[in-house]
Amino acid sequence: MKKEMKEMIGGLLFAALFIGVGIVMVLNPDLGGYEPHGRHLLIKKLVAWVWGRPAGIVGIILGLLMVVGIFKGKEQPEQLKED
Repeated sequence: MKKEMKEMIGGLLFAALFIGVGIVMVLNPDLGGYEPHGRHLLIKKLVAWVWGRPAGIVGIILGLLMVVGIFKGKEQPEQLKED
């Protein structure tokens, strides 16, 4: 039982992280006016391009789906009936 509770709490923290980052992405879609420059320019441009409202909405939806999955629980498979 303790292992299940630890997994549930860990899953909830991970889902809260997704939801929190998604909310920040929706509220601040342009990274605060950040313009990529300097070393690792390609990686910085990629992060600035991904960061925005669409990715934030996807993050929020994924976090909510994780929460639903945690509380829904595991369904027991039906045993095959042999006649």
